[in-house]
Amino acid sequence: MRVVEKSEAEGQFKKSAREYSKAMWLMLQQEQADDYAIATEETHSVRDFLECAFGLLGLDPYQYLVLDQRFVRPAEVDLLLGDARKAHQRLGWSARTTFKELVHDMVSSDLELYTRIKGGAVANAGQRKPPLPALSAAGEAPRVGRPARCKR
Repeated sequence: MRVVEKSEAEGQFKKSAREYSKAMWLMLQQEQADDYAIATEETHSVRDFLECAFGLLGLDPYQYLVLDQRFVRPAEVDLLLGDARKAHQRLGWSARTTFKELVHDMVSSDLELYTRIKGGAVANAGQRKPPLPALSAAGEAPRVGRPARCKR
């Protein structure tokens, strides 16, 4: 478990934490205790995440990253995919935050934190502007350099 600052929690985890908290609350409202998988029912690779995160910044991840074979797991699981049908059927719960929105929030939060640490936010105290423009209503990333390669 990682403890985060309030500002980080507000940005990076705001939407998804609220969704998961709602799922937990719904579980506690049931007459009978049961096990539920709380998941997006989507699967994304580390490559998907990197391409999306770097793409939001208009960067090519392959110009910055190198794969070190020493850290590749010998018996990697091929597919990790949560099945939240039971939570949807019995609790009426389903994930609402898209992969692209989550990556956008994480990148924006990290940029804000970096700016604060480097002193950029001190000069503009009281003017909290997200360093990365918000996604459009259709979930489209702003065009910064080349378009982001994010699914959903």
